[in-house]
Amino acid sequence: MPSLAAQPESFPPGRSPLTAENRYEYHLLQGQRLTQDGEWESAVDHFRRAMSMQPEFILLEDDQGLYQALAQQQKELAEDTNLRALYFAGKYFALAGQWKEALPLLLTVLASDEAGQLDVKELQMVWLYLGHVYAASGEFDAAKAAYQRALEPSSELREAYLALIILLQKEGLAGEAQQTSEQLANLGPNFLLGVHTSGYSLDNPAALPNQWKLIGYDLDEQLLEVSTALNLILWWQIPSAAQPAEDMVHIGDYWLQRKTVRNLFANAGFEWGIDEKGLPIGGYREFYGAPQGDLSVREDFRDGASTHVLTAKNSAANQYVALASRLFPVNPQSYYLMAGWWYDQDRFAKIGRNCVNPFYISAYDPARPRNSWTYAAELSAPFAGSTPGFCEILVSNINSTMPAEWDNVIWARIVAPLP
Repeated sequence: MPSLAAQPESFPPGRSPLTAENRYEYHLLQGQRLTQDGEWESAVDHFRRAMSMQPEFILLEDDQGLYQALAQQQKELAEDTNLRALYFAGKYFALAGQWKEALPLLLTVLASDEAGQLDVKELQMVWLYLGHVYAASGEFDAAKAAYQRALEPSSELREAYLALIILLQKEGLAGEAQQTSEQLANLGPNFLLGVHTSGYSLDNPAALPNQWKLIGYDLDEQLLEVSTALNLILWWQIPSAAQPAEDMVHIGDYWLQRKTVRNLFANAGFEWGIDEKGLPIGGYREFYGAPQGDLSVREDFRDGASTHVLTAKNSAANQYVALASRLFPVNPQSYYLMAGWWYDQDRFAKIGRNCVNPFYISAYDPARPRNSWTYAAELSAPFAGSTPGFCEILVSNINSTMPAEWDNVIWARIVAPLP
């Protein structure tokens, strides 16, 4: 089974032996040392600070270090009574590749949830990660049973469907694999490219020069908020004469591809805390020079769940508020996935990038409902017709007198098939 943690990005990390606090290497070393000393919370803070400073240089071993510290932190918090924390501990140990540590924790959750601490979707995730643990240990029957339990009742957990299909194909059970494939194809991707909100849907699949199309993708949004590693399932449609990549799985009209990429918008869910200016940790700045406090992080609800969001406090006196990232190196020949959620009252909030000129992944549309969370996703080269070497990410609310909010922003390089 492939590792669930992130693989290196395309920019080779020229790591320095220097240990100055303004270097990301310093914080990685501190995270490793504090993990060994059992200071889990401080270790997590240092790993995340490193990831926010240079997300493009983070390696597999760094992800595993963060997951290990998170697992130990949650295990200590659980004390065998907080089953949600125990589930997270098992999940993070699995992501760190520590299968033996993950197994008893996940089994304890399943055996102890008589009081119903976990909801149906969380229990499905427990079964999913239990299946991953068994699959990594070569226990086919146990992995198959766990994945099947993750698909009950009426599950929409695409990752469990795909994991089961791959397992069945590996064991030569073509009939069962085909049946499961049909169920997954009927679901389609959870996140379609385009703009989507309640009562409004504008599909915009990405058409590549070789006539391949990216229709959408799936990911675990909880993990997006924890690290900069994104474990994606990409949903491609390809020409009949095209040769799919070796890591693709044929599902109905789609070819599915697992890819682990790096989210260059660190602290994407705004869960890692704030800096001295009240901005989310990650090296961000107020783009238009709005007064301190007009951008802030606060707790809110999205889809019925508590989450931290970035808030722009626009007013009649200040109609231009935007958060900008630091500059990131980009490959103008590559494709980048940009996505995220926002909530606005007058349709002026946006997510975009500033390479040669600003480009936003959604335009003002009077037909889009207001006062609801909207999701947009787009795959393209950094800026059409230009060859920028650097881009910055923007979340903005301009020409507006009303506040806006954002959550779970993505900017990640996708290695797309080319002619």
